[in-house]
Amino acid sequence: MFQKFLASVGIGNAKVDTVLEKDEYIVGEEILGKVHITGGSVSQQIESIYLTLSTSYVREVDDKKVTATYDLERVRLTEPFSVEPNEKKEIPFSFIMPV
Repeated sequence: MFQKFLASVGIGNAKVDTVLEKDEYIVGEEILGKVHITGGSVSQQIESIYLTLSTSYVREVDDKKVTATYDLERVRLTEPFSVEPNEKKEIPFSFIMPV
């Protein structure tokens, strides 16, 4: 029971890493990659995994340049699933770089 509590606050929970096939993409190109999931110390229910493609840009506010972020695309990669302790899962994905 204590292990589940620790996982609920981020200690011993599943680890998620997103890996792209390459470092740069252009508008209209297919983005390919995989999400690697490694289970933590207890079984966990994952509601879903979303991938968000964001860009950073500089804009002027009150005569100052500030960096802002804009989300270009948000893709749902999974339905709910569970991951067991130390289990490894790989979720491939692809989507087109939006204009």
